[in-house]
Amino acid sequence: MTSGQTVDGSDSISGTDAGRVIAVATSGTLAYATDPSSPSLKWAQAGSADNTLAVFRFNATNEDIRIDKIGLQMATSTLSSATMASNSPSDLSKVTIWDGATKVGEAVFSSTDYATATLNLSSAVIIPKNGQKLLTVKADVAGIYTSGPARPGHLVLVNYDASSSSNCAGGVNTSCQRGAVGVGMSSGVAVGSGGSDSATNGARIARAVPTVAKISLASQKFSNTTGNTLYRFKVGAAAGTNGVSLYKFGFNIATNTSSVVELPDSVDDSVVDPTYNNDFMVTNLKLYCYSDSSFSQPSCGSWDNSGLVNQGGFAVMNGTAGDTGPTATSTDTADIVNQADPDMDFDVYFNPTDSTLGSTQEAIRVPAGETRYFVLKADVTGASSTPSIALKMNGDATLAGLNNSKEDGEVDGDPLDYTTNGDNWNTGRYVFATAASQVDAWDDDQFIWSGNSTNTTQDVADYDWFNGFMVPGLSNTDVGDTETLTL
Repeated sequence: MTSGQTVDGSDSISGTDAGRVIAVATSGTLAYATDPSSPSLKWAQAGSADNTLAVFRFNATNEDIRIDKIGLQMATSTLSSATMASNSPSDLSKVTIWDGATKVGEAVFSSTDYATATLNLSSAVIIPKNGQKLLTVKADVAGIYTSGPARPGHLVLVNYDASSSSNCAGGVNTSCQRGAVGVGMSSGVAVGSGGSDSATNGARIARAVPTVAKISLASQKFSNTTGNTLYRFKVGAAAGTNGVSLYKFGFNIATNTSSVVELPDSVDDSVVDPTYNNDFMVTNLKLYCYSDSSFSQPSCGSWDNSGLVNQGGFAVMNGTAGDTGPTATSTDTADIVNQADPDMDFDVYFNPTDSTLGSTQEAIRVPAGETRYFVLKADVTGASSTPSIALKMNGDATLAGLNNSKEDGEVDGDPLDYTTNGDNWNTGRYVFATAASQVDAWDDDQFIWSGNSTNTTQDVADYDWFNGFMVPGLSNTDVGDTETLTL
């Protein structure tokens, strides 16, 4: 047998060709897998375009294969609010398929969770023989308004549909039941890929998503005085939105020779306990807000125009059982860093407009297209030798879910059954976002924010609040970048 010889099935192999095995294939094969470069879970802004949701990898064997159609599906819902995916086609305006920088097809989920992306023959997607090609799936997210169409907090997942019923390529008018269909470029035979449905990570959507960034201090030194600057950061909101609202920031503070406890404030309600007079202490934690990067223009609505957002020392140490929220008994300014415990988390709530220095928490706002700059200050006493102060801004390690808000199954006395009207976010218990106080009841509650779905001053009782999981610039391992200061 020689190269190029036609085989009609009657030929035999003999002589020096004996013992060879020749495999004959009538067409190529096409295989699918989710590529490792497929993105992790992230937030996506409502109304934004070209959000990358997945990367599909196709492999061809025996011949080049042109892909003509790809079956897609939106993931179905589960009962856990932490993983629940939206199966509402109204969350997406359209889905597009990209070969590198070239858009090669698109699909629209019109009324069901299933859609077929028809690829452009003018920019044919050819999978090379015994090679592979990556195709990127991007989505345009619909807008969020009072009446929809998208919903805040929905987790949108667009996956490869392995059993898509597509009309096969190559002129064969039958249902392939394959995720992708095309034609072999040498054989002209219709080819389909099967495999399993993909399980991509997707994107959670909000009207606006805050961005957080730490700002370096001008000096990493402190002294035994009042108003030491310990930490600076900024929070931004995207243009073309309603801005974002903020309800709470969480921090961690520690020293190298001491730690944080809430010590007795006084003896006989008048004199500070002398046992602690000479301790190295960090007290009177205050957070200020500014509208400029030079920290010279007070903002966030402070009643005395100082920029102070936690009037009356509205910072809560979380070291004792009693310190679980912003109550009048746990917001005094004597919460301190001291020599009795390694370190301490503390929460800053906001009451900038409260001239009476009360404990009613408010939301502060970052307008669309703007940034607010924050600085945390504190008083230091008793520092000597080589002490240091370490300050971190906390993030949230998991997405807070209403199904695990409280171990006893209640929040504010209400049973945690959010299935009735669960997707009616403006009138009922909502499984994707909730009131700020309910987010504050979760274990992961260090950074609480709203995407301002319906107005620029979203009320703290609206079902439009989230924790800090996956917020750009925050850590997903509870604590973020450390700022360390020395004497």
